[in-house]
Amino acid sequence: MRNGFKGIFANAKQYVAYAKKDLAELKAETETDNLYRLWGSFLENYTSAAGAMMRATDQGPSKAWSDRMKHEQKSNPALQYAFHARNARHQHEVPRQPSGRSTVIGRNAIRISGNAKVYMKDNREIGPNGQVRMLPEGQFAFEDGRLISASKPSEFQELDHHIALQPVRDQSGNTYAVPNQDTPVDLRAAQLAETVLHWLEEKLSECEEMVKSETGKGT
Repeated sequence: MRNGFKGIFANAKQYVAYAKKDLAELKAETETDNLYRLWGSFLENYTSAAGAMMRATDQGPSKAWSDRMKHEQKSNPALQYAFHARNARHQHEVPRQPSGRSTVIGRNAIRISGNAKVYMKDNREIGPNGQVRMLPEGQFAFEDGRLISASKPSEFQELDHHIALQPVRDQSGNTYAVPNQDTPVDLRAAQLAETVLHWLEEKLSECEEMVKSETGKGT
């Protein structure tokens, strides 16, 4: 390990704690405008924690572990995307407005947000295999993106406010796709953050064992 590894590791431990707090607040947040701030803070603490652990261990016998951690970050789609998403916030002008509560009708063909009254008739959608489906007909009222009705047609899918993840680019122009596209769009950011946090905590535990071993040698 490099000189001063104990202080660097202590910083890494604090960054992981901050990331954990960010995720808890992100999942509990009820104000749409605060989502972007919490997501940005999580990304910052993720990259800071990972960087600190790799720096603390990049010399001596622990360098092989540091190199493996760096390889995992580059090869895992979720970790890679979160890393470049953080950098994209600094290098490019990216949209900063999260998506508020909304209702999607059909396969994302129609999206309603805010307060609205919508009259629907003769709306069809074509599925991936060419099948045609009629969408519900009638007048529908929405409040804060939610259908005001005692019953909800199966074609109506309610989405909570969320960070709308988009592909990100690095400085070389390489594009990184959102890795968990099979997850509902309003759950993607939180799920991605959970995956990243689990990895950070796993690496922190491994790093802590190495720190204890080095400290026990009187380093």
